[in-house]
Amino acid sequence: MMPPSALSMAPVSSITGLAVAFLLLVPGLAAAAPLASGPFRADPYGQFELVAEGERVSGVQTQSGGTCSQVGKGPVLEGTFQDRVLVGWLKVCQTGNGCAPEQAYPILAFYNEQDQTLVAHVRLRSGCESPVLKDKRFILQAIPPERGALGGGGSTLASELASKRGSPKFEQARAEREKGERFYLNKQYKEAAEAFRRSVESEPSWAAYLGLGSSQFKQGQLPAALKSLERALQLQPKNPDILYMMGSVHAQLGNKKRALSLLRQTVDLGYALHTVIEGDPDLLSQLGGDREFQELVKRSSEKAASSRTTSGPGTPNP
Repeated sequence: MMPPSALSMAPVSSITGLAVAFLLLVPGLAAAAPLASGPFRADPYGQFELVAEGERVSGVQTQSGGTCSQVGKGPVLEGTFQDRVLVGWLKVCQTGNGCAPEQAYPILAFYNEQDQTLVAHVRLRSGCESPVLKDKRFILQAIPPERGALGGGGSTLASELASKRGSPKFEQARAEREKGERFYLNKQYKEAAEAFRRSVESEPSWAAYLGLGSSQFKQGQLPAALKSLERALQLQPKNPDILYMMGSVHAQLGNKKRALSLLRQTVDLGYALHTVIEGDPDLLSQLGGDREFQELVKRSSEKAASSRTTSGPGTPNP
């Protein structure tokens, strides 16, 4: 289905830079893999049913949360995973002088496999506000299956998450991690590091260790950053976000050979290196003139071009 015509009213070109910023500024949100179909909830918007077909995702509202009812009105969310980012559109209700009651906006969303959330920042038109957004973010949380539906087999990620979710330590760790992400976005790296540290002390997770290492890196604490990132990699092996940050740290330390090795792994895993470096002048200053690095960037771009599929109007061009 084609996105609503209202989508053209939103500034599509400006969102490409937002994707780069997200990959660098919001650690732990990038998707390890496209999400699975199932029920999700977004307070106060309501309950949704997401259907994933390959890399394409669409969602309809199945139960209103008391505001902005879209039940029976067709898709509210559609998009395609590209380079581990969900590129698409989201329909929201909004208020404000000259604002349409409902409008679809282009989004770039990230799926956190660890706590099964899909997070997108939504850039509304100037002067518009939406009751279904929290701090300009749209957050979809997977609704865990009933315990009986999990089956009696061995431990799975879904069952582990279902058992942990709601526990004081899990919720405290998640709250501190989200706080750290907000601090990081605001370039308050010291405060971000403190929040991420509290998160790992409450419940160790790769996303929080990645955030901690990224915050330490921004403060110039390179050995400490590397230690945190190594802990993250132990919990989430072959995660390209972690490998990328480790490569950045080694580049700053002057370990060019190790940095290139790590960045090569990210490209092998399908990481959009050619896009991410557009917002990373520090890495470019260290490796931009290196022939091997240039070849990696070229290979990343070629891989993306060969796998890219058309997802309709409103899709930003990498």
